[in-house]
Amino acid sequence: MARIVVVEDDADLRDSVCRYLTLIGLDACGAASGQELFALQVDWTSAVVVLDVNLPDCDGFTVARRLRSLCPTVGIIMLTARNQVDDRVTGLTSGADSYLVKPVQLRELLAVIESLSRRLNISDAAVPVTPLPAASLPAFAAVAPPVPSPVRSSFKPSPVTLAGSPWVFEVSSWSLFTPQGAQVSLTNAEFRVLRVLVADAGHSVSRDQISEALGKAPGEQEDRSIDAILTRLRRKVREETGLPLPVKAARTVGYVFVAPVTVQE
Repeated sequence: MARIVVVEDDADLRDSVCRYLTLIGLDACGAASGQELFALQVDWTSAVVVLDVNLPDCDGFTVARRLRSLCPTVGIIMLTARNQVDDRVTGLTSGADSYLVKPVQLRELLAVIESLSRRLNISDAAVPVTPLPAASLPAFAAVAPPVPSPVRSSFKPSPVTLAGSPWVFEVSSWSLFTPQGAQVSLTNAEFRVLRVLVADAGHSVSRDQISEALGKAPGEQEDRSIDAILTRLRRKVREETGLPLPVKAARTVGYVFVAPVTVQE
């Protein structure tokens, strides 16, 4: 998976972008300056850098040129308030793959990151990165969320009949185990989505309920982050275990965990 590095001197904006990307299951960290960026131990061949222009120690155009010289395949997305044509041209000729103007919808930024990752062939099988120094990262302490109270849709489909050996959802390790014992480690977002699904296995769980588990406001019909999280999780489970993830879409409702499952705290 690509390492997303957000280079932004506005701490609130930097943290907001990083938290959003982390919430949906991406590997994101932040840097407040060009110096902080280059101090990070990152495998640039599998990285996408979201880069502001107005940095405290240098300009983003210079950073983009240096990044491009260090690694021709690094992904670079300019995210800046500078919206003049000359700035756009300078950014793109400095090595940026894309140029976005603030304010930007986070869903649009996500779409550009995913598109760029596909074009650069950055996949979940990319070379692992060296862990970043703790001092270089904003605080993203992931706290296991409580299981939300069931919120059922007004539509009541028939429960799914569960058969076979149970899967195991282990809360303490943030892991899903197949009936054969293969372990799949979960990201923050994957953990939140699965926790609400396995709490009512065999029954449809509404998109609003899943959104609440992710800390989002219910009713965001255009928000496809739930689908993106489950798409990545399905691929991960199949690649790591050879089994399909037993989660099915419930038309017009949400999703359902369709296999027996045991929840262990």
